[in-house]
Amino acid sequence: MEALHSLGVDSVIGMNTVGVIHPSLKPGRIAIPSQLIDYTWGRNHSIYEGKETIDHVDFTSPFSEALRRGLVDAAGEADVDVFDGGTYAVTQGPRLETAAEVDRLERDGADFIGMTAMPEAILAREMSMDYACLSLIVNYAAGRGDKPIHDDLEAGTEIAKTQAMEVLRVFFRDR
Repeated sequence: MEALHSLGVDSVIGMNTVGVIHPSLKPGRIAIPSQLIDYTWGRNHSIYEGKETIDHVDFTSPFSEALRRGLVDAAGEADVDVFDGGTYAVTQGPRLETAAEVDRLERDGADFIGMTAMPEAILAREMSMDYACLSLIVNYAAGRGDKPIHDDLEAGTEIAKTQAMEVLRVFFRDR
């Protein structure tokens, strides 16, 4: 994020892959989350770490609504069915979650699980860059599908990737 900021970038779209908890969604779809819950640790979560002066930035809405809206609108123009909103649970990784952990994440309000988006979202905010996620739903979360997690992965990734590229094509067409 610091390198992008130093180049004058003012907006970042994070593409990431997620497992899905939300019962009406399935692998191969795209989500544009509106909230996140951070379960990570040990990552540098602020540009102010180790500095005397800090700024407590407002993180009520972790994703730029204008950027999210632009992605949702581009999806509509591209005729790609996206899930608008939802909560992204950011887990530490690299291991996947247990079924019991997914149950807890669901109780916490999570719709998707991934290992990225943090600390990127807060770093972007601290550097006054807009940030939003285009989340590729590539598999069911642990305990949510009727097959092993990796059975859905290849097909879900390919379908979602194709759709995401179409959304980005339309998004950047007029910019």
